Amino acid sequence: MQTELNVGPGFLLPAATLDRILSNLLDNAYAYGAPPVVVATARTSQGYTLSVRDNGSGRRAGHHQREPAFRAARSGAWRQRS
Repeated sequence: MQTELNVGPGFLLPAATLDRILSNLLDNAYAYGAPPVVVATARTSQGYTLSVRDNGSGRRAGHHQREPAFRAARSGAWRQRS
């Protein structure tokens, strides 16, 4: 697995949420895709993205992409208070 983590410390998620998201995406990438598997983060004009990509053959024709399964709160909303 490779990583391209490009957003810095502003990208924060609770560990359980991150585990739930990545577990599903990585399971699918390893089960149906092909190496390399890449986990990436990026900042967009609408917030942050977290993606998992691989070199598999992709979706079958007619299988449409859904909206993101998870939308994080605005920056800083989940920072732990000391």
